Amino acid sequence: MKSLVSLPRLTAVAALAIGVCGAAFADDVTVTLTGVKAGGQILGALQTEAEFMKPSGTYGAMAPSKDGAVTLIFKDVKPGEYSLSVLQDDDDNKTMTLDAKGMPAEGWAMKNGASIKGKPTFAKAKFTVEAKPMAFSEPMIYPKK
Repeated sequence: MKSLVSLPRLTAVAALAIGVCGAAFADDVTVTLTGVKAGGQILGALQTEAEFMKPSGTYGAMAPSKDGAVTLIFKDVKPGEYSLSVLQDDDDNKTMTLDAKGMPAEGWAMKNGASIKGKPTFAKAKFTVEAKPMAFSEPMIYPKK
């Protein structure tokens, strides 16, 4: 008996279905910030390249600060390339406060932030999210006083 659907056609349809369904999967990204100092709120964003170094991102999370480690959980993150931007908002103005030299006056973190020298770029700060849970840690960076 002859099949109504040819094997190559069935394989192509199955591959397309897997590709479409796979792209729709989303999962949590958990970021543990280390070396946090108490004061203000911790605001975090996962940003696409177009959003990099801007005040918001595709995914956001926040937590009260405390001495030690603080965990942010970004829910239902779709696979792709993102950067992490974190601000410890000491003055509750929801933006990075800069000192007279244009340097951060509040605590901050980003993916690979401790090793970036000079102006951060998306290429240096990006990471890839796959269709599975992801967790990593980054140190908070504070201005020298």
